[in-house]
Amino acid sequence: MKLGRFIVDTHVHSQRHAAGAALQGSTDYADLGRAMSRIEAYDNSPRLIYDMECYDVDMCIVEPAFGMTNENNLAQVEKYPERFAANCNAKKTRDRAMAGEIEWTMEAALEELEGYLKTGKFVGIGEGMPMGMGGGGPSGRGDRYPRFADEQTTHFACADADGTVVSVTQTLGVPFGSGFAVPGTGLVLNNILKWMDLDPASPNVLKPGRKAGTMMSPTQVFKDGAFAFSVGTPGSYGILQTQPQMLLNLLEFGFSIQEAIEQPRVRVYRDRQVDAESRIPESTREDLRRRGHAINVIDDWSWIVGGGQGIARDPESGAWMAGADPRRDGYALAI
Repeated sequence: MKLGRFIVDTHVHSQRHAAGAALQGSTDYADLGRAMSRIEAYDNSPRLIYDMECYDVDMCIVEPAFGMTNENNLAQVEKYPERFAANCNAKKTRDRAMAGEIEWTMEAALEELEGYLKTGKFVGIGEGMPMGMGGGGPSGRGDRYPRFADEQTTHFACADADGTVVSVTQTLGVPFGSGFAVPGTGLVLNNILKWMDLDPASPNVLKPGRKAGTMMSPTQVFKDGAFAFSVGTPGSYGILQTQPQMLLNLLEFGFSIQEAIEQPRVRVYRDRQVDAESRIPESTREDLRRRGHAINVIDDWSWIVGGGQGIARDPESGAWMAGADPRRDGYALAI
């Protein structure tokens, strides 16, 4: 194998679906996500190999998702052992939980994973923790799923008595990251390389020594040379939308750090698709519709729009204040 031409692509499976029938003629981009759960996978290995040859890629990692299973991925590997290897995930446990047959538990998922890994036929653990299904309380997730299911990215901020503040946003990319841990540490390596591009014309093209693009943006604001506040959030591509909304709440509207984090938020997608928390007044949502936006109303407190954490310091008293987002599982603590 040639150096630098082993590509781990957690989304190779996207080319193995035919969405036309499941979309039932719809041209609405938002319908695609809903249709994916009803799509049946098929063996499209020749197409994948053709794409790999176009980009001069020797091998890809495949993972189960939607209609695909660990078993049919393994059949693909056995058919083309020189072109594919497979990660496994606890797909059967996830699918049964999504269907309401069982409650998802870490124990059940690990038991399924252990069975696959014992075969020695899978090279690692891929993405596959259950994602939020909507509904159920301020987290915006169903009760069948653990609160950490959507949280592969974490933000925290710390301040000491001397006024030193550290703000950190860290991510694995997807659950279990790249599927590999540093021996003896328990630290899982991320898979942010998946955001790189093989297209030579792309501004994010994969090159030796090139840093991968990232949305993470922990922010500290200073006034007259003194620390004023820190705020940050997880949320993938939504980070760069959640951050300015919280910053505007602090800088323009004068909210406290907790109030700024709690204010209702939106997340914008392509083709003017907008997720808007239901706490945003209907009159505002209707005005956006008149301007040509397609508004999807999400829960009052939805994990989709991030999970802000922040620290602020009163410029007169020097007192510290902290805020944590009820949309996720963060806390504000004084020690």
